[in-house]
Amino acid sequence: MGLQNERFDYHHLRFIRNGHLEFWTEVDENFCRWQDAESLKKNPRLYPYAVVEYPVSFVRLYQVLQSFLNLKVHVTFQMQYLNIRGAILLPYQPESISFQHPVDPVIPFEKDRLLFPKKDFPNDYEPDPVALELIKDLYNAFGFAREHIPFFDQTGHCKL
Repeated sequence: MGLQNERFDYHHLRFIRNGHLEFWTEVDENFCRWQDAESLKKNPRLYPYAVVEYPVSFVRLYQVLQSFLNLKVHVTFQMQYLNIRGAILLPYQPESISFQHPVDPVIPFEKDRLLFPKKDFPNDYEPDPVALELIKDLYNAFGFAREHIPFFDQTGHCKL
């Protein structure tokens, strides 16, 4: 028992009374901006704005819910991507030269599923650095390091 929105195919959010919060959305033209339909079918390009904004918004939302419900417990976050065989992820911000013209070859992801390890955080976590920890796993899976992740400053706060 809890709350959820009606759509399951796009931006589905479910909150269960025990404190469990889920969000999922389809990797489609909204997630892969500025990509034509043909290349989207072959190699969906995970757009950095969505890749960063969804986890940041999710973690921030959970902190608000946690505060509103006065939950004083450790928090566990886990992220996964399904059906992403052939997907690509480019480093840096989309406006940068390095994003538009990558130096290293772009290698499509070879598996259908990316399931990241669960990460535990104390009750008083800071949302943006926590989201960055989740996003690092995604970028690492595509062969990138922290410096390739856009929109975060040196302290781990999102500037999106």
